[in-house]
Amino acid sequence: MTGAYQRPRDAGFTSRLMCWSAVTPRPQPFLVPGNRSELLGVNLCMRLLLVAVLALVGGACAGSPTSPDQVRDYFSPPKSSPGLTWTNGDRQVDTTELNTVAGPEHCHWDSAVLLYIGWPLGTVASSITQARLYVRDPEGVFPRELRKGLRQDAALPADARDTGYRSDDLQLWLAPSDPDAVYLRVDRDVERWPRANAGIVCA
Repeated sequence: MTGAYQRPRDAGFTSRLMCWSAVTPRPQPFLVPGNRSELLGVNLCMRLLLVAVLALVGGACAGSPTSPDQVRDYFSPPKSSPGLTWTNGDRQVDTTELNTVAGPEHCHWDSAVLLYIGWPLGTVASSITQARLYVRDPEGVFPRELRKGLRQDAALPADARDTGYRSDDLQLWLAPSDPDAVYLRVDRDVERWPRANAGIVCA
């Protein structure tokens, strides 16, 4: 019979589809027979590729660190020396200018955070007389007057000002109307930390 060429439909006929694997760098062939099977093979390739892409994206998202969204997240648990890294503008701050560290473990104060800041603000302190000390003591290892001064659901006073000190999203604020405290802020979450005026000694 004469006429246009028709592709043979015998069982031995196969068409080769190339599907790139997301796991191996070499193309993996799918051998499928006929027209319908070609379509099925293409759909299978696309589905496999979609699954691989979603797995890669999901893995990247799962491995991405998230920024703490509350003040307490930066101190759970408190970090031992050298503590958090602080900056001011594009400058990394020396630990003798501002430091937040866990209390000494041998005195069982390691659940508390000690914030040392050179005073006046911006001073690189060479002695304790050039610094102020503030305390975050949620578990009450220090005297009662320090415990009651901590407020973990505080609001910034109307005259509070941003000092410019940062540790990631954590901010340090001061208020002239409340000279015996500092305010730590992350977005809308604010904590008030009291000043230890008498100093704290660990033998």
